[in-house]
Amino acid sequence: MTLIAFIVLALGMMIAAFAIRRKVLAFASTGTWMVLAVYAYNKAVTSWDIYYTLFFLAGGLALVCAFEPFIMRERKEEGEEEPELDEEDRAFKEETETMQKERDNYRHLYGRRR
Repeated sequence: MTLIAFIVLALGMMIAAFAIRRKVLAFASTGTWMVLAVYAYNKAVTSWDIYYTLFFLAGGLALVCAFEPFIMRERKEEGEEEPELDEEDRAFKEETETMQKERDNYRHLYGRRR
């Protein structure tokens, strides 16, 4: 029962990461696949039984999920314009720019001078 729960959880997070393109789910899926691999390795009695095979399968899928965020990375084409921002995103961008300017000002005032 624990084995099936690990498989369903890891597979569900991996599919969800691809479907909604969230990198956090990919990293969580990596951890779950690694836990499943350790669990299967501890349950293996002899070489090349089903648990031992599942250990290698889960380890391989953990590697796939570890590199999944790099695959899902959005690439920006040259000359491509930024998408239109809604009010919330615009307010966040303005606040971030204000904080960046304030931080640069403090860095200039209190930073080390050479």
